Amino acid sequence: MSYARRCIALILLLLAPATQAQIEWLHLHQAEFQVSLPGLDYEALPDVWQRVELSRVPAEEDGITVGDLWLRFGFVLDAPPQRMHALRFDRIGPVKSIHVNGNLVHDEGSDRPYFHVRGTVSRFISVPPDLLRAGENTLLIRKHHGTAFRHAMTEVQVGPVELLRPGYDRYTLLVND
Repeated sequence: MSYARRCIALILLLLAPATQAQIEWLHLHQAEFQVSLPGLDYEALPDVWQRVELSRVPAEEDGITVGDLWLRFGFVLDAPPQRMHALRFDRIGPVKSIHVNGNLVHDEGSDRPYFHVRGTVSRFISVPPDLLRAGENTLLIRKHHGTAFRHAMTEVQVGPVELLRPGYDRYTLLVND
């Protein structure tokens, strides 16, 4: 991206009005994680989850250097959503799958264009409102685990598409070439 485009995007970002609506989405900074050998399903995982800040997800755990890194998030909604929601990941490496309340919303096939990227990439994943419910909800991410992948990531944002999309578009405009 050219210097001029980055400057224009930064100006637009700074001029964007801050609204009360911006606090209507969730920012998830912590998760529970564990590392498994490749091929284990979620139901077969032992109950050995550990709390972790997303910026500090370890690269190697229990001597397993290649396998699956599982991240499990819990979040509460006051009421079931009436409109399309989204998951916003500004920095996340290649993933095998993402589930919301046990429902697949993103899989490895969706990541094929990014497998040449050794670092992190952005994701914006739409979640139909019928997959979310009032009360406790679970987000489960299964990532590739190994020395070739970065595991730390930024927060996960959960909220209505129309509130998350503009910030995501600005972010990708500024960061992606």
